[in-house]
Amino acid sequence: MIIAVIYYLHDVPKAKRMYAQTEFTAHCIANILQNMSQNRSNKRITLKDVKYAILLGSLIRYPGKTLYCFPNTSYHIYGHFAARFVHCIKGLGNGEASVLWRVMYTPQRNMTPEDSISFGTRGNHGDTMVPYTKKARSSVIYKDLKINKDEIKILVECYSLYIADNNYYFSDGRKCSDVSPREAFGFFVLRPTACAAGFSATQKPYFTSVVIFTPKPGLFNENPPN
Repeated sequence: MIIAVIYYLHDVPKAKRMYAQTEFTAHCIANILQNMSQNRSNKRITLKDVKYAILLGSLIRYPGKTLYCFPNTSYHIYGHFAARFVHCIKGLGNGEASVLWRVMYTPQRNMTPEDSISFGTRGNHGDTMVPYTKKARSSVIYKDLKINKDEIKILVECYSLYIADNNYYFSDGRKCSDVSPREAFGFFVLRPTACAAGFSATQKPYFTSVVIFTPKPGLFNENPPN
């Protein structure tokens, strides 16, 4: 009875709140990207714009400096940390689409907070649920994606990444390999389920949310932001 009470009064509401925070983060990033350049003559979104949109939106889930690893270490205060992707998709017609480019953020270990943002276009990458493909059914790229021929859409993907191996630590010195995801995310009974298989045996995404939007004119094109 006590276990059931803990599960339903603590763990289940907490899991729902974590999903809600990640979803709200994705919506905030999308909203910032849609509006941050509207007062500029050149409305094209730059790489720096993407950086600030991600950092601002991520404060909801990782406030203050908890977004970063500790300087020159692989220590994170929560053990888990933020992973953010901005994918640009173009419709090819007949229900098919192409991933044109993506920009990625994860706080890199052994780097200072100022340098810990890893930005750049990437090809295939194991830490995303959106496959980097130049031609596939839109539902293969993402299950909820619907896109017309020559249409451009942006997918904002957000989740918490937990790497349970000997190279990652909590800020108190515990190895992530010694701490289960249940403990890392603060549950008593519930065992959180990774949102996708195939990353690796120890590297898993949790509480994933994806927001899809059609960018305003002039914000994005087939070339990645720079």
